[in-house]
Amino acid sequence: MSLDASILLFLDTVTSFRFIPLDAALEQIEHRLVKDANPTAFRVCDKHHQREISSFNCKDNATGESWQVFQSIFSVPNNVSRSHKHTGETTRVGIALPYEPAQQKFYAGLPTYIRTSLPFSLDAQFDPDTSRERLLQDHWNKWLFSKVSELLKAVATHLCKTTPDRAWALIPLSAEMDLEDVHLEEIVKDAFHSAMEGIGDNARLVIHGNKVQFHGISFEAEALEGLLDAGDYPLIAEGRIGLPAECRDQLGRWRNIFSEQQWGREIIVEDAFHLFEHSILKFFQVDSSGTFRMISSARYFKEGVGSRRPS
Repeated sequence: MSLDASILLFLDTVTSFRFIPLDAALEQIEHRLVKDANPTAFRVCDKHHQREISSFNCKDNATGESWQVFQSIFSVPNNVSRSHKHTGETTRVGIALPYEPAQQKFYAGLPTYIRTSLPFSLDAQFDPDTSRERLLQDHWNKWLFSKVSELLKAVATHLCKTTPDRAWALIPLSAEMDLEDVHLEEIVKDAFHSAMEGIGDNARLVIHGNKVQFHGISFEAEALEGLLDAGDYPLIAEGRIGLPAECRDQLGRWRNIFSEQQWGREIIVEDAFHLFEHSILKFFQVDSSGTFRMISSARYFKEGVGSRRPS
């Protein structure tokens, strides 16, 4: 585990620590996590729940790494309790989303030694074993992951409406849920699959002023990237709106998620040409140099090139 300011992400009162070498000639090293003075809050509602979530940004001044942290308080039911520890009436669950991809962690206040490939860190009052390399196989930890699932769904749904390019990092891919602990992996996968089902049902992307569900989205195959205009997508994909650039992350993670979750409609090369199966030449125009260049179907209709059927 690297000892940097990220170990302080989910602590309320401790914001820095310092390494003091035994050799006085060596320089002291201080790590400080700078947090927003005034966290913001928002509410996410679905058919069954209304949840308030606090959010703040923080930065490690030494490394330049920064995160957006989301936290929410959950009421603890009477039938769950911690192992050999006091159980409060409420418990806090948190997620830290980095602004740049980096190794993330499972936290139980402080980081555990559980290895993860997830693109975000998560925190709860987990009961770890004494080595902090595993979580105890108890009902409490399993219940906490159900709350992590709820928070993940709520935050991802919120980001889809506000900053959709960041929302994709909160939707895990299958390979990212693999863990060395088979029992923990099963719990994590159950929790995250539940979250993704909820995201698919509830999330909306704001496109041209309209709130659009994932099933109403279309997107081009990589071979067509950059070749279609906004008006092409609904023409080819049975009315589904094309996913605009501002809703895509720069790493292209969105594409893997849509493919794996089978969200939306992918437009492949055959789809594009099928629309003009009577005359493939309708896709092209000749520029001033005599070169054939591809034009979009939207321009094709707009400019009246396709006003007549081919003879």
